Amino acid sequence: MFHWREDSPVDGSKVAELCQRKGAPWKLAPDLRSSRRFGEGTGTSNAERALEDLEDVALV
Repeated sequence: MFHWREDSPVDGSKVAELCQRKGAPWKLAPDLRSSRRFGEGTGTSNAERALEDLEDVALV
């Protein structure tokens, strides 16, 4: 789970788009928390997949 602040270095519209895709594993709550569902994998491999997804929303 991630909690985005107003000054987080991410593009908010891209985070919303990531969560709105049909069948998306990402969900965004009104309080700016996001979470991702995983089917299989280890904690490490799941964390790596989440970070790969988030590369596209980073501003830096």
